[in-house]
Amino acid sequence: MSVKVYHAYAYLVGILQDTNNISTENTVASLHRPAQPGSRSRHCSSFGSIIQLRSVLQLSPRLAELYLHRIRIEQESWAYHLARTISGITTLQTLRLTILSAKNISGIIAPTIFFACPPLIKTLSVEVHSLRLETYRAMTSTSQEEPRTRREEPLYRPTDFTMAVEHHFHFSDIVEMLEHSPELASMNAPLLAPIGSMEHAAATILNLCPKLRNLSLQVYYDDLSEQVAFVMLNLMPKDTLQFFSYVIYRERNSNSLVAPLGRHFDSLRSIKLIKCGWIRPEQVQAVLYNCSVLEVFVITGACDHELYISVGDLVVERWASTRFVELTLTADIETIENPRYQTRRDLTEEEKRQVLPFEKLYRQLGSLTTLRVLCLSVLVSADVLDMEKNPLAFRDYTFPGLLVLGDDDRDHEGQWGFLQELAGLGNLEVVRGSFNTEAWMPSGYEFEKRDAEFIAAHWPRLRSIEFVLPSHFVDIEGYNLAPHPYIVWLRRQLPQVKIVVVHDSTTNELVDEINGFDFD
Repeated sequence: MSVKVYHAYAYLVGILQDTNNISTENTVASLHRPAQPGSRSRHCSSFGSIIQLRSVLQLSPRLAELYLHRIRIEQESWAYHLARTISGITTLQTLRLTILSAKNISGIIAPTIFFACPPLIKTLSVEVHSLRLETYRAMTSTSQEEPRTRREEPLYRPTDFTMAVEHHFHFSDIVEMLEHSPELASMNAPLLAPIGSMEHAAATILNLCPKLRNLSLQVYYDDLSEQVAFVMLNLMPKDTLQFFSYVIYRERNSNSLVAPLGRHFDSLRSIKLIKCGWIRPEQVQAVLYNCSVLEVFVITGACDHELYISVGDLVVERWASTRFVELTLTADIETIENPRYQTRRDLTEEEKRQVLPFEKLYRQLGSLTTLRVLCLSVLVSADVLDMEKNPLAFRDYTFPGLLVLGDDDRDHEGQWGFLQELAGLGNLEVVRGSFNTEAWMPSGYEFEKRDAEFIAAHWPRLRSIEFVLPSHFVDIEGYNLAPHPYIVWLRRQLPQVKIVVVHDSTTNELVDEINGFDFD
């Protein structure tokens, strides 16, 4: 008889604070229920809590997925105790840990956890952050937990290993772990202590992980890790890389992404540049115009970004892929200082030339029939964000014309809008970014009932949509004075959809509520 493995999530959300004061039934219920979006997990604040963790986990003998957030490890012995606890969960397949650690022991935690993992483990993620000095306390535990004997046999099941630790590992330590993971398909580039040859290090990693297909770089600001990763991309067999991500990438003369990624343009399915500081438009164009099987393309700007990617840069050519599932882009719309117009017939020839890139972009988006997540954000320059010297105009927040219908007249003189181009996006689930309900030039439109009706009729899988409201819908303290009538109508028609409303002010930051999608 087949045995169904029980999948559960364990979050430190109070169940470890005082296990003795809650019933076993409640403990099990809390352990087996995923945390709700937006909830805050409390950290494991003492060695006693780590001891309680073992007794809590013993209540779930068939636990297959375990997520522990903000575990505090102040002494080396605490890490050994946690490792011993994990080694006893023989059914465990997925383990994700976020740990707050004393800086002097941060380097021993990930290897200790790795060599304690049970044989069924497939996915392991260990993220270690240093404790702030003001929160670090004197050692109080007298535990003398001995280091657990390291496992000698390889783990044949692990396919995904992430070790996000701000610690420079000796290359031999990395090799020792990778020797135990011959099936590894996904990993991040670790921080390395100085090595003799980057080519030798990269070749060694690839020889130990012949099935590697996914590579990521965490935010380390470390040139050596970046260089080793880029050498790995060059040494991998052509068109084998499928997923690539980089947190806080900033282009320099010597670290262009196009060269190493270019060898894999025909196999890349996902590229994510999170909090990107600077990148030339030519690199973005190379990805869009050459990656024929790309499904996920994400570029988000850092707080000090200097992206300067214009809408025109995005539409010089047709995109190579029509398989997009998630698309997140930040672009400069080059706001035009003009009075308000409602129809195309009122646009001058220069204005028609300026809005042409928007029309090309919207038609391109309309061809992506598999798209599930669309997030387009307006790039606002630093001087515009200076509210005292240069108040932020409302129009600087919007992608003009995308969420309003245009008039389909023969002479092309009707209202300027392109929502109708997105009629084929029946798989769309999330729409976020700089889409407002009213705008000035270059579009000159207002969100009307027919636009709301179109959304309700054509996007049946919609889960979340985000609008920007003009300031006259709120008072100076941010409270609603009058709800937008067509957003109210849309909420009544789509009660299952989360409709997020933000206002045209730099004090209202857009909250990231959608994490995107993972693919098998």
